[in-house]
Amino acid sequence: MVHLLRFFVLKSTQLQRKTAPGLIATLTFVALLSSYSAGWAKDSKETPVNVSADAKAGTAGENEDKKKHLARSTSCFEVAAPREVIWLTLTNFSKYPDLFKRIKTCRVTKREGDLVFIESMMKSQLFIKPCQHTINDLGKGPGTLKWKLLDGNFKSVEGIWTLEPVKDGDHTRVTYTIEVDPGIVPQGICSMFMKAIQKEAVASVTSVSESFFAERRAANERSTNNKG
Repeated sequence: MVHLLRFFVLKSTQLQRKTAPGLIATLTFVALLSSYSAGWAKDSKETPVNVSADAKAGTAGENEDKKKHLARSTSCFEVAAPREVIWLTLTNFSKYPDLFKRIKTCRVTKREGDLVFIESMMKSQLFIKPCQHTINDLGKGPGTLKWKLLDGNFKSVEGIWTLEPVKDGDHTRVTYTIEVDPGIVPQGICSMFMKAIQKEAVASVTSVSESFFAERRAANERSTNNKG
């Protein structure tokens, strides 16, 4: 394990010398570590054990300890569009390739009540799993959208979009939170990686939602003028 980490650090350093932005080397380092973590977890075999009542009683405490190890990133921003418009943007899954630049294709594979299962094919990236599956919970829409990645490079990834109308409903305050169990990847590096992804998502959702709302409002105004 130590030798592997030294190898990853060496590769990261070599990349950093060859590229101007150090972020590229850092993200590659994250991908290498997370890829190794995913493979290690897959190859490991678990031995069934009998769980005592005392052990079960301590589950709640263990869950609290796990939460402390989660890497979390939250972004709050305001969008010049009503909440319903942003909700439509986030739940139009077939259009995700236009919304998120890292996604090549996206399709709905199953619907169960308020749960929507989607399959995304990712664009070619170093050590990133090309096919990823996500479950989306629309049960509290249009105020809240929760999603969870069912597979990928990290142990677990969950996200939540919270939409709150402001300024008489013409604008929306959006809060986007991502939680990741990074496994062996250091939390600091994982958080930096998440913030980069989050920044892309925030900019795209804002741009697409505001453009759609502006076009719809202009169309309504033209229709009203024609009737007059």
